[in-house]
Amino acid sequence: MIVNMRWIVKALALWALVSGLCAGSAQAASSAPRFALVIGNGSYPDQPLANPVNDANLMADTLATLGFTVSRHLNLTQKEMRRAIRDFGDELAKAGGNAISLIFYAGHGLQVNGRNYLIPVDANIQAERDVSVEAVAADAMLSMLAFSDTSLNIVILDACRNNPYQRGFRSTAGRGLARMDAPSGTILAYATAPGQIAADGDGRNSPYTRALVRSMNQPGAPIEEVFKRVRIEVMDRSNGNQVPWESSSLTGDFYFTDGGQPETDTASAANAETVFWTSIVTENDPALFETYLQSYPDGIFAPIAHARIASLKAAANTVSTDRVASVSAVPLTGSEMKFVPGTYDLETIAGESECNDIRFTNTEIGEKSGKGHWRHPETGGFVYYKIEDGIVSVDFKGSMIQSVKDTVQIKGKDLFVRLRVNYTGGSCKVAYYLRGIMATK
Repeated sequence: MIVNMRWIVKALALWALVSGLCAGSAQAASSAPRFALVIGNGSYPDQPLANPVNDANLMADTLATLGFTVSRHLNLTQKEMRRAIRDFGDELAKAGGNAISLIFYAGHGLQVNGRNYLIPVDANIQAERDVSVEAVAADAMLSMLAFSDTSLNIVILDACRNNPYQRGFRSTAGRGLARMDAPSGTILAYATAPGQIAADGDGRNSPYTRALVRSMNQPGAPIEEVFKRVRIEVMDRSNGNQVPWESSSLTGDFYFTDGGQPETDTASAANAETVFWTSIVTENDPALFETYLQSYPDGIFAPIAHARIASLKAAANTVSTDRVASVSAVPLTGSEMKFVPGTYDLETIAGESECNDIRFTNTEIGEKSGKGHWRHPETGGFVYYKIEDGIVSVDFKGSMIQSVKDTVQIKGKDLFVRLRVNYTGGSCKVAYYLRGIMATK
């Protein structure tokens, strides 16, 4: 589905205008200087991630409107990551002991023997022993903060997406991130619980970062409430499969917006609305724009939101009509039922798929049976298609699979498949068509 670029241009123009108005107001929220280090790594040669760079940019822009001096870095090598952390520490040291620091990292992350590592884009990891040499230890950031003598530290790791090097690791080593205790005056926030993986997201941003940006802009919310709201939203959107988690040793209060008091300033309210809008503007789910309108029925982006909803629903209705039309062909039944031999590409149904991480390739079909490969960052295997006694069945197999719930429907020449796959550590729902696969009368 194509996003109308005129809407995005208008939205970004308004965003730039409002952001300029809001920066002064957000800076006044605290007398202590605020500094942020934001890193997004996604351009991994073997296991690229679509969203970390988008997440880093969204977070950096948001923090700038909230009064932070932001150091933004994208797709860093190991040397560049270490230098960025060192330079940030120097900046904090110069600011003095009352400074507030925030570090945000999005990208691959893993653990080895209970120690967490963040993965640079140039890491060459073939086995578990390579990690300490090729990656950057997460506790190096905590050590830097300890020497910086800041008054309050916030460390946010949207880094548990998966372990791309699992085959070279022993048993379950490397899965997710391990628990780290927060040093005094620090809150550590993770996209998901220790030992679990977090979704990269099938939109422009990860579910965690998108929820966090919205929550940070809620006026008068203490930081503990900010992360609580994030946890509720992410759990709801993931059906409980992803549970954000924090470790805190904070002894004082902190508010991203003004001093713990609900803001009534027009620019501050517009700031929250604008960041909300920015987090959804490129999405193709009308429910997100309806949520925006519920919160801001007379908002500055309301006309665009109404137009986006109408456009997305019209496009969905067009797709639905096409699918109904395809049912007009009458498939063969009983012993005559057969496939049309060939190589097929799967048409994934975005509105019914929660997970775009599954990739299907090489689907080769004969008259009565066939198979295709599938791959997920956590596992992989084959999909087998078979006609037996006038019934089409689909068998989804692979390592780490715990259970599969499937629905198979013949719609004219097309085969519709819906799968809910439960694997070790998570689950994924995907729906797709194999167009023209069924022989018809």
